[in-house]
Amino acid sequence: MGFEVNSEAASIMKGLGFSINTKKIQRGVCNWGILPPKADACQECAVEHKPDEPHDKTSLYYQYYFRAKHGRWPTWEDAMAHCDDATKKSWREELARAGEIEETQNG
Repeated sequence: MGFEVNSEAASIMKGLGFSINTKKIQRGVCNWGILPPKADACQECAVEHKPDEPHDKTSLYYQYYFRAKHGRWPTWEDAMAHCDDATKKSWREELARAGEIEETQNG
């Protein structure tokens, strides 16, 4: 059983060990799988958020999508790399307050 995905997601999922056949993901060498994002969700983190908001670093899809693309696990800085400076500042303050990042990262 498979499901249709867009070409970028297919490429990322292939990097995660799934076999791709005519844009259908089939069970491959992995004994587990991560479903692709819904069409109306962010295609990088699989969470519904505004384009100017950070990706959800805690999203399992985002973690594996990012790792397949960059060869390392994402940080909150990666998740908000596309955001403007004011958004980054606000998120760093809240993340530091919640203990998710060190104060020294709150720059």
